[in-house]
Amino acid sequence: MNAVILSVGDELVHGQTVDSNSAWLSARLAACGVMTLYHQTVADDLDATAKAIRAAAAAAPLVILTGGLGPTDDDLTRQALARLLRRPPLDAKRFGETKRTIEEGYRVNPTPFRSIPATVQRWEEEGIIGGDPRPRRFAQVLGYGRKDLETFASRFKDRPMTFYVLGHRDRVPLDGLKALGGFEEKTLEQIFPY
Repeated sequence: MNAVILSVGDELVHGQTVDSNSAWLSARLAACGVMTLYHQTVADDLDATAKAIRAAAAAAPLVILTGGLGPTDDDLTRQALARLLRRPPLDAKRFGETKRTIEEGYRVNPTPFRSIPATVQRWEEEGIIGGDPRPRRFAQVLGYGRKDLETFASRFKDRPMTFYVLGHRDRVPLDGLKALGGFEEKTLEQIFPY
């Protein structure tokens, strides 16, 4: 499995704070067999954060966000996630941007050589025969239109969504998270037992 780590915060972008979280998370993920494709640092900007999350989600099945969850008004990570989860890119501009991001992610993120045996084994376990299914899936995605996305998104309109927040409990506004719905608190040892 691959992952992308996004660090959010003006203090990181402006060099006021060193991003030690990404290095620590990458090491923990590697110990669990997860390869981090890249780290990205994003300012406390709603559009930039949403765009970075969207690109990261197209690049990897696991996206970890760190920072941007503090108790100040400039911490917009929750709002960016809510925007993406509740408002899929249905307008023509956002749909086009998302489609281009998926295309670029497909073209620039081939399966690394060392991952090929596990990837082929996973395809076989899923019942996929006839070689690499990605070109067929990619062609299918290229054929999707906004109407297809509207139909797909309508299935999730009133369903609960799940996302994970990793942070120090003194810095993460738990009351703000409760407003988004139910949540469960876990220790780092429960998340990373290695």
